[in-house]
Amino acid sequence: MATTFSNDDNLPPLPLPDLHDTLSLYLETIRPHVNDEEYEKTAEIVREFEHGQGKVLHEELKERANSMGNWVSILLISILLLYLLYVHTYVQGVSKIVDI
Repeated sequence: MATTFSNDDNLPPLPLPDLHDTLSLYLETIRPHVNDEEYEKTAEIVREFEHGQGKVLHEELKERANSMGNWVSILLISILLLYLLYVHTYVQGVSKIVDI
């Protein structure tokens, strides 16, 4: 019986979505949920991100994607660990206040 990750080496690398396409999809997704003023402000922030820090971060992701097959997994693990650290810290802080 094969293990969960036994065929990882046989799988093609995960594609890295285009930054512009991802941001366009984001704007399309939020459009029904915000008013015109909120949408325009958000679209402005997205444009600034796309041509500023987003461009830099996307280049870093491209480098990561070229050097490893599954560039997402390490990011997801990092996010999960940060979230768990946050929850643990929050619970510890509440327990000191409430004496749980």
